[in-house]
Amino acid sequence: MVDQPTPNAIGDLIRGKITRIVSYGAFLEFPNGQNGLLHISEVSEKFVRDIHSFLSVGDEVTVRVIAVDPGNNYLRLSMKNIPNEVAGGAKGPAKKKRVPIPENQVDFTKLKEMLPQWIEQTLKENK
Repeated sequence: MVDQPTPNAIGDLIRGKITRIVSYGAFLEFPNGQNGLLHISEVSEKFVRDIHSFLSVGDEVTVRVIAVDPGNNYLRLSMKNIPNEVAGGAKGPAKKKRVPIPENQVDFTKLKEMLPQWIEQTLKENK
């Protein structure tokens, strides 16, 4: 008799491959033959407008099993509360890198010149 791979249970952290992405989530396949759905609401603690900004087909990610459908052994999955280093593959939204402006390059002269005019104009408009 051939040993069957152990099915995953609730709470397990498992690594799987994303096989398809739809507007409401991503479908994953696991080495033991199980499949599961990572709903868009379980991708991040923050609001996810577009799942494609976090995941791509072919990504290998670590997820947590949050439910198992006993009828077909289908998994409900989550990436919440899994550190990015462990999750792998999940890009997260692109962040803009802040570039500081050296103090010697900041020139507030024009602002200082315009401020009295702006104040005067605002006072006239509010009368």
